[in-house]
Amino acid sequence: MQDEVACALALLRRPVFIAGVLALTLTLSVVAFLRFGWTPRLWCLVPLLIALALIFVLDLRTKIIPDVVTLPGIVYALAVAAFGESPSLGQAVLGAVAGGGIVFLVAVVSHGAVGGGDTKLMAMLGAALGWKGALAVVAFSQV
Repeated sequence: MQDEVACALALLRRPVFIAGVLALTLTLSVVAFLRFGWTPRLWCLVPLLIALALIFVLDLRTKIIPDVVTLPGIVYALAVAAFGESPSLGQAVLGAVAGGGIVFLVAVVSHGAVGGGDTKLMAMLGAALGWKGALAVVAFSQV
């Protein structure tokens, strides 16, 4: 865990890494804006989009998805659902279990081809999108 955090912090000091995260966050935010407009849902998604951009760039560079990003992302997505944003808390919990559970099964069957970071990333996305969104993300990730 300490190595993951140290690696992430070392990359955060590089301007190219920061530029990549910012560019991807901006792109994802524009897509979310086109989908939701200036609504509370958009503003609730922005921290998750930042985490997703950070995870994407870190995974591309180091092949590591750190818990220090995914675990708070899961808690944040569940908290947003608990306070009334879509999806409902029940759908968010089910989405986290469905998304993370499916990828966990793939990780067990594949004997390490898929890691624990991928499982927690899918749980975070499932918590943010609900169970239907989690299943869609799992399906699209296989294409």
